Amino acid sequence: MMAMELNSADVKEWMLRNDVDHWSHFRFPGQRFGELYSNLAESFNNWIHNARSLPILQMVDKIRVQMMEMAVKRKIDVALWDTPYYPKVQKIIEKNLQERRSLAICHSDGIRFEVIKSMKTYAVDLHLQTCSCGHWQLVKIPCKHACTVIGSNKEAVTQYVSAFYSIEVYRAAYESNIQLIPTFDMTDPPQPSDVLIKPPTTKRLPGRPRRRRSRSCIYLFKVQPNRSQPKN
Repeated sequence: MMAMELNSADVKEWMLRNDVDHWSHFRFPGQRFGELYSNLAESFNNWIHNARSLPILQMVDKIRVQMMEMAVKRKIDVALWDTPYYPKVQKIIEKNLQERRSLAICHSDGIRFEVIKSMKTYAVDLHLQTCSCGHWQLVKIPCKHACTVIGSNKEAVTQYVSAFYSIEVYRAAYESNIQLIPTFDMTDPPQPSDVLIKPPTTKRLPGRPRRRRSRSCIYLFKVQPNRSQPKN
């Protein structure tokens, strides 16, 4: 926002007036863990693409079966993991631990530190779990600057990673089973050949019937009283 203000104060004012909470990380209420888009809804709609063309009952049942199979697959996957966190998160942690080797530290009071990289410095606060780069606050995973400080204190980085990413939380999300819906004791649905659709009942209107019917004009697409073509 500071860079935006330097370029144009009017642009900054306009941005602040137009629902900053919906498009900016720093103003969003609550935690988004680094995500700021609605791809989840779009992915789900694409995932149930084949089911969406079915009648409502068949559609709901097909989605139920898909979700049931997905839950079982993820239960099997999490049982094979040997890391404390989701594999993607574990890779991020390992990458940050690898990149911390090129950083230097200036101690402050045992809680706040200054991390130096080339000509730039970053402020890390272990108590508040913040870094001036902003990455730690957004994704709740210690950035490389924070990993440098945590390592210098002889602490484990896992103590500062959000429990949201742990395998225990992932496993708990799929503990509940989707109930089966057996249909062996239900009546068979009617077949198209069993349904007889009758024409609607008609009622003769009162009064003398018309002798001549109104014809539609092929040129004007309007009802004309028996004219072969419209007048100029």
